Parts: sequence; structure tokens; C-alpha cells
Amino acid sequence: MKLKQVALAAACGLWSIGVSAEDGQSPLTRVAAIARVLNAAPALEAAKAAVEARNALVDQAGTRPNPHIGLEVENFTGTGPYTELDRVEATASYSQLIERGGKRARRVAVSEEDKRIAAAELRVRRLDLAYEAERAFIEAVAATARHDALVRQASVLAGTERLLAERASAGRESDLAVSQARIRTLRAENAMKEAALKAETAKLLLAGLWGGADAGFVLEPGFFAALPAALPSLAALSADTPDMVLWRLREDRQSAMVALEQARGVQDPTVRLGLRYLQDSGEVAAVAGISIPFALYDTNRGNIARAKSDLNQSRFETLEMERRLNARFLLERQHMASAFVEAGQLRKSIAEVARTVDLARAQVAKGAASHLDVFAAEQLVADFEGQLIDALAAYHMARAGLARLNAEHDSAFDAQGN
Repeated sequence: MKLKQVALAAACGLWSIGVSAEDGQSPLTRVAAIARVLNAAPALEAAKAAVEARNALVDQAGTRPNPHIGLEVENFTGTGPYTELDRVEATASYSQLIERGGKRARRVAVSEEDKRIAAAELRVRRLDLAYEAERAFIEAVAATARHDALVRQASVLAGTERLLAERASAGRESDLAVSQARIRTLRAENAMKEAALKAETAKLLLAGLWGGADAGFVLEPGFFAALPAALPSLAALSADTPDMVLWRLREDRQSAMVALEQARGVQDPTVRLGLRYLQDSGEVAAVAGISIPFALYDTNRGNIARAKSDLNQSRFETLEMERRLNARFLLERQHMASAFVEAGQLRKSIAEVARTVDLARAQVAKGAASHLDVFAAEQLVADFEGQLIDALAAYHMARAGLARLNAEHDSAFDAQGN
């Protein structure tokens, strides 16, 4: 294959990324890699357990205070006429604390908010893991693409070295030119070996996210170079993103806590009913009573003030998070746009330089140019290829960041039950 064809193939993104017919295994897609990570994540199981715990707390918050059953014995001993047991008086009573101010409903409201927060945290955690997995997958594909580009570069330089060696044997090229070509080839081979280690490391990091320790899998690279014809239009970040929903739920929870603390400031009476046995007459009499704390000192005002301050803090934190998320969205969108434009320019540049390489080779064959001109053009192609891979990786990283912010993976993995 001519260098021009190789360069054009690179410009079109036709990288093998380690997929070969001999492998005999299905390439791992980006979606499948994310699913593996989510299915193997203990953090998600922990978050699911937190949701179940909050469900139990909702039930507990709705329970009423337990009643008290008491037995009181009087005059069972003493002096004078009370030395015998014939003057014993016994009272059996049943007492119940009656909650006022809507305490039970307020407790349930707070617990309901805690349950919703736990569910929202599970959703955000799942999106974070999906984003982490997607970034690792993109980096692994990009690292393998860099390695493949260096393999092609080493192959081209080795071909140039052989050509110069043939010309030197015919007395049309100096031994110095052959030696320089050999040095360039060795340098390219060393870079290729280093890139192979980095690609292997990137795949191991990806596998580590699902608990794997083997990089013996192949990656599906089709998405990497398949940029859209035009940049996707993304006007603004949605106000209902999972992150914002979570922060608003935390604010709602603090509002519910204010109501609960205010309810706790209402004093609760205790009602008591019972029967008293009078042994000296053998009669039974009913007794009743009611008691209520006298709110002289503790009116729960400190806790109410603290809850209101916590609510104000939560409101400002929600506004700050909204500001940060919008700033991150704009930054990711700008990175994606820049990388998109850069990738398009680099593809055109690679095609142009490829024609220059072919022209330089033709001129060298006629003796009208130096082999240094060929090396310079070949190195320029290699540099542009590396820059193109970096631009494509930057585009997909930014696209993954936008997908994370807009929860694009959410519905897909909800359907899989993750």
C-alpha cells in the first residue's frame, strides 16, 4: 500500500484497534463495557441497599409512641396500722403519649425525602460509573490507535530504509543516508513498543473497573473515527438533570426538617387511665390523669433555628451546583466543538501531506530531491496522525462528559435493570 493510501486510511479513521480475524472473539463495544462495569460495581449494590434502608425508615417514622402499662402498690408496709397487708392499695394503669403538631406526619415527610435522596444518589452514582467506564474505554481505543499509527510509521520508515539501502548498493545513495534511515526506523520501533505497553495498560485499567485482570480482549473501534457530518446542536443544560434533581431533593429535605423541628416544639400530653383496688373495703375505683410538659425552658428554638440555617445553606449550595454544572456543560461543549473542527482540519492536512510524500518519493527516484525531504514529509504525516487521534479522543471525551451531564445513558441502562 502506498503511503498516500495509508495516510488516507488513517484520515478516514480505518484503524484495526487490535481486531484481527485470528482473534476469533467478538469485539467489546462501548455500551457492553459500560454494562460490565455497572453489573460488577459493589458501589451500586451499596447504594441499592441504602434505598432499601430508607424504605424501612419510612415505615419506622410512621409508628406511634408505645403505650405504658404500670402497676403501683401503696401502703404495703409501714408502721402502726400499715404493718399488715390489709391496707394495701394497688393501681393498674395504661398511659399513652399523644403527639401534637403533626410530628408523625413530619417525621414521615423527612423519611420520604431521605428515600427519594437515596434513589437519586443511586442514579447519580450509576451515571458516574458509566462515565468513568466510557472514559476508560475511549482512552483504551485511543491508546491502541496511537500504537497502530506508530506500527504504520515504523513500517513506512523500514520501507524507506530498504529503498535507500538498495540505492546505496547501486552507488546512488550514501551509506550515511542509510544509517540515518536506520536510526529513524529504530526510533519509530521504540516508540511503537512504548505505545504497545500504554495500550495494554489502558485496557487493563478498563478491565479493572469490572474486576478483570486480563487485557486479552479486543475493542470495537467503529465509533472512534465516525464523527457526525455536523456538530450536534446543544443549546443548554437541562434543568432536570439527575445532579440538579438530587440537590433540589436535599433542599426539600431541609425544608421538611424545619417543619419537623417546629412540630417538636409543640408539647405532647400524656393521658393515663387505670383501676385502683382498695383492699380495706374490697372496692375498685377508676383513676384518670393527664400531664403535659410546661414549656418554660425548652421550646426547641435552637433546633428550629439550626434547621432554618441548614435550609438556607442548602438553597445556596443548590444555586452554586447549578452554576458549576452549567459552567462544566459550556466547557465540555466548547471542547467538543474545538476537537471536532481540529479533527476535520487534520484529516485534510493528512491528505495533503500524503500527496507531498508521494511527490518527494518520485523526485528522489529522479535524483531531484534528497531522502531528507521524504523523511520530513513522512514525519509530518506521523505527527498529523498522532494529533488526529488526540483530537478524536478529546471529542469523544467531551461528548462523554455531555452525555454524563444530560444523563443520556440513564434510560438505556434502566431498561437493562442496572
